[in-house]
Amino acid sequence: MDLMTRTREKIGAAEPGPALSPTVLDEAGILIVCADDSDTETLRAIFREAKFTLECAKTITAGCEAA
Repeated sequence: MDLMTRTREKIGAAEPGPALSPTVLDEAGILIVCADDSDTETLRAIFREAKFTLECAKTITAGCEAA
């Protein structure tokens, strides 16, 4: 079983705890820094399904500018 399959299983099985109120989830964001477009698209799909706001960048420098 590869890493992405295990990641999807864990995300799908996880339930948000009481500390993760809708307000916290609405304000949470993810910055994906990855040069591989295929990996970026996979991660983008996973985090969007989990209702996270996200930005993507190919380099750390571009990621810092986006943040």
